[in-house]
Amino acid sequence: MRRDEEDKEDLNDTTRRNNTSQADAVETLEIERTRALTSLRHLVRSNEELEVELAREDGEAAGEDADGDKAAYASAIEENKRAIANVQERIYALSREISQITGADVRLGGDDANAQVVDGGNEGGAWV
Repeated sequence: MRRDEEDKEDLNDTTRRNNTSQADAVETLEIERTRALTSLRHLVRSNEELEVELAREDGEAAGEDADGDKAAYASAIEENKRAIANVQERIYALSREISQITGADVRLGGDDANAQVVDGGNEGGAWV
């Protein structure tokens, strides 16, 4: 009878350690997801600002400098779009991993809603 009690206690200890380990893993994943969401917001904002500058350059007098600025802005926008797609994929992967561990459905909302769809990049830019 004593052996059964020890086995149950060992099982309870193992279960507690696994639960703690899972909680730590989820916390780490959520921190990474928050960082990725912050990065995404910065990239989206950067593209919005670049698009404003590009539109302003289109409205100003043409010249060598203006053409160079337009090309630089357009290039930066395209580079940001690729980076946005990569960050979106990372957020999606982190969200799925959190869901697999917790069994909860991790979705975007609130401030994250502005980043749901971005032109270009990953299959038209759609994500989560």
